[in-house]
Amino acid sequence: MKERLQQIREDAIAKIQASEDLDKLNEVKVAVLGKKGALTEVLKGMKDVAAEERPKVGQMVNETRGIIEDKIEEVRTKLAAAARESKLKAEVIDVTLPAKKNNVGHRHPNTIALEELERIFIGMGYEVVEGPEVEYDYYNFEALNIPANHPAKDEQDTFNIIGEGTNMYVNQEGKRFVNESSRRDVLAKAILEQTGSYCYVISTFQNSRMDSDYKNNYHLYLTDLIASGAVVQADTLEELAEKIGCPVDTFVETCTNFNKYVAESNDPECGRVVFPDNAALEMEGPFYACKRAPAVHHTMGGIKVNVKNQALAEDGSVIPGLFAAGEVTGGFHGSNRLGGNAISEVITTGRNAATNLLAE
Repeated sequence: MKERLQQIREDAIAKIQASEDLDKLNEVKVAVLGKKGALTEVLKGMKDVAAEERPKVGQMVNETRGIIEDKIEEVRTKLAAAARESKLKAEVIDVTLPAKKNNVGHRHPNTIALEELERIFIGMGYEVVEGPEVEYDYYNFEALNIPANHPAKDEQDTFNIIGEGTNMYVNQEGKRFVNESSRRDVLAKAILEQTGSYCYVISTFQNSRMDSDYKNNYHLYLTDLIASGAVVQADTLEELAEKIGCPVDTFVETCTNFNKYVAESNDPECGRVVFPDNAALEMEGPFYACKRAPAVHHTMGGIKVNVKNQALAEDGSVIPGLFAAGEVTGGFHGSNRLGGNAISEVITTGRNAATNLLAE
């Protein structure tokens, strides 16, 4: 294997150095490093290598790839400079052209990691297949304990499509029930404990997400939201309570008390201490209510794993040959999820699992 890799490296470097232009250089790159290239063929044969030899062979393959990629970049830079110089000599210089720009940034880390994952799995005998993704309503909702009549399945999503996330929440009884500035898991649990497992976000224009054209930050117009039933509008608090089916007196008292808590920065009812400057409700209306319910969009529990992403049994022992990656892993986030890291989690744990699987 060592001799074969050395031969591939020597042949590749010779062809790279002999490349007369960028097109020829790219052909060499594809022939050596592409999905059907010589080095990729070596990776595909890794499944036939003895387990104790795989780490060494894998290291040699990576070293060979690095040397070839460095040489390609070196020659590419020279060829690009030569092509540019030739073009300048053949053309009259236009002083109105923009100045040379500095190259900034590089390939996205997720792209780099994804390509590395592909190389690892190709080396174990797998193939990379791309095609359409098929989603079923059952697996997205019913299987996740979201029945057909759950508010999360309404045509309009349960985002704060009009009010801020820290606006006042009321249940079907017209009462506040949680500190609205709490973490998402706390809010979700509190909402699920209410009648119907939903609540209403109450807003006025000053504390909404609408601009002067009455369009929210999802580029949806208020008139369309009202017409679809996603938002309920009323001129008075009494009318709004009637439209959403809350006890009128209780709802009005809740709104009045909320404004008082905002003014005093003290909430003895739900223990809230943080209020934005625009948190208070305008008492002249119009008033808006948006139905809100929790929906499962990321799991935070599953198969318990160790630092190598090996699956663990109930007694903490490693289950031979079983690895877990992505959202199926358990204990990855602790008590609450860090938002916006789903793709990074999949790439990181997948890479870790594949690397350790290859090393077995």
